[in-house]
Amino acid sequence: MKKFINLLLLLVVSLTAQAQEYNLMSIEQAKSLIFPSAVKFIETQVTLTDDQKEIIAETTDLKVRFAEIPLWQAVDAQGNRLGVVVTDKVIGKHEFIVYAVGITPEGKSTAPFILDFRESYGQQVEREEWRNQFVGKTRHDRLKVGKDIDNISGATLSCVNVTNGIRRMLVTYDVAIAKVLP
Repeated sequence: MKKFINLLLLLVVSLTAQAQEYNLMSIEQAKSLIFPSAVKFIETQVTLTDDQKEIIAETTDLKVRFAEIPLWQAVDAQGNRLGVVVTDKVIGKHEFIVYAVGITPEGKSTAPFILDFRESYGQQVEREEWRNQFVGKTRHDRLKVGKDIDNISGATLSCVNVTNGIRRMLVTYDVAIAKVLP
């Protein structure tokens, strides 16, 4: 009976530890880290048209899964737009990886932050040194893992899919988002 209780306790501790890894950061935390000088964030949603989805897919060679793009405009104390924070979901091996990335008015990306990661492998994409490779990238950068972005052994799918997602978001910014912002 004691072995059973110990095994049950070990299982509960293990599941609790895994559950804590699921939600790594809230969007509120990510927004303040992405644009720390922002005094407010204006929530907006952009809906892609079929034509925009087609242009994005053709430009990136990536499927556009979601037409609704949630974003927050970061505004400083003088009322200037610092950029936008967009959230996106990309598939890992089995589950979605949810991340947030900032894009400046010039179309340059910030380091992304992983908000939700449910895979057993690949969480190395949370490492600052890997995420910082995206700082200053634009839609004109190739953003290919193994060429422009380092691959992490044991996290290849996470690296490739987060990189592809950011490349897609940078093109989406130029094709759709920048056109509707004030």
